[in-house]
Amino acid sequence: MKYLQSVKKLKKYDFFLIDQWGVIHNGEKKFKEAYKALLFLKKLGKKIIIISNSSENSSHTSNVTLKRLKIDNKIFDKIITSGEIFENEIELIKKNFKKKYLKCFCISELDKKKFLKKKNILVTQNINQIDFILASSIKPNSSLTILKKKLDKCKIKQIGVLATYYKKIGGNVKFYGKPYSRIYKECLISYKGIIKKKIIMIGDSIENDILGAQRFNIDTLFILNGNHKNEFIELNNNEIKKKISKTWKKIHPTYFSPILKI
Repeated sequence: MKYLQSVKKLKKYDFFLIDQWGVIHNGEKKFKEAYKALLFLKKLGKKIIIISNSSENSSHTSNVTLKRLKIDNKIFDKIITSGEIFENEIELIKKNFKKKYLKCFCISELDKKKFLKKKNILVTQNINQIDFILASSIKPNSSLTILKKKLDKCKIKQIGVLATYYKKIGGNVKFYGKPYSRIYKECLISYKGIIKKKIIMIGDSIENDILGAQRFNIDTLFILNGNHKNEFIELNNNEIKKKISKTWKKIHPTYFSPILKI
């Protein structure tokens, strides 16, 4: 695990898989230093791919989210989101049920009703009539009253927490985002002859971005000033290494840095 001073030290990599929130923006504004770093990598001819657990599809991310934050979408060779993977797989999901019309309980900050209706899937609040739950995004610590009786021991802070608990109690769960390998494979599916030593994942979530990339056998850059911002305040580099190793014993970032910068 090494401290990374600048992305100039990463010239040996050809593919850069980059998380959004916490790395290049915070949902309200872009990070100027990170944006400069992306432009630098682009000039070097590197492949830059957004890999996100967002429930948005890639089109919405490109034309709405990045545009609003004044981030040039031409920097990115691809945008892969868990929401996009789900939308592309919806017909396969329907075949598994062997029914023309389905009903689902939808947990999402985005309005999915129109999309689902086009696919003959009705969104309903009646938990006893549904075929499946679509859980894509949630505000932290939200209270899902309808699910309370079913999942009364689950403190819902993130969608992943809900899905993991549901699986634990015997539910059938399909995961689409990080840290699961499917989303990493989707990033690289159109490229031939890729050498994994030439790929690096840059993310701020050690249990999603870094763990997922580690399982996928690619190098990683852990950005401290994101999800784990408050955990490394006033620590020097040696103390940061020790804290990471002690807190996440089985997760080993290749590099770490407070922010993405040149």
